[in-house]
Amino acid sequence: MTNDTTPKKSSAKTGLILAGFAALIAGAFAVYSINGSKGNNQGGKKFVESSVDSVVAAPEGITKALAVGKLSAFLVHKIRRDVQNLSFKDGEGNDLSLEKWKGRVVLLNLWATWCGPCRKEMPHLAELQQKYGG
Repeated sequence: MTNDTTPKKSSAKTGLILAGFAALIAGAFAVYSINGSKGNNQGGKKFVESSVDSVVAAPEGITKALAVGKLSAFLVHKIRRDVQNLSFKDGEGNDLSLEKWKGRVVLLNLWATWCGPCRKEMPHLAELQQKYGG
């Protein structure tokens, strides 16, 4: 005969906790399946739909001539998009804005000194400036 004096865990209490947890999960799933998935991914879908019409699969003209090497990764839009008038200071501290280059093709590179890839691309951008800058 064995003498088991260890107290047994309340299986009723454990069962009640598990049943409550299962009910909570089932309730959350029911609410989500009825209401929650209606708006999922709509923003991404709308962005893709609006972007597809304006992106050219293959560049044309001068853009095609420039789209070699790493520059071939640039997306070219059929319809030019206006940029809000961005103002900033140049290297000498003078005030500038994009208005100065209105109507011209501009490569605007926003970068930071702490950004490793940004620093790595600067010599290439300097070459582009020397070759095509104006």
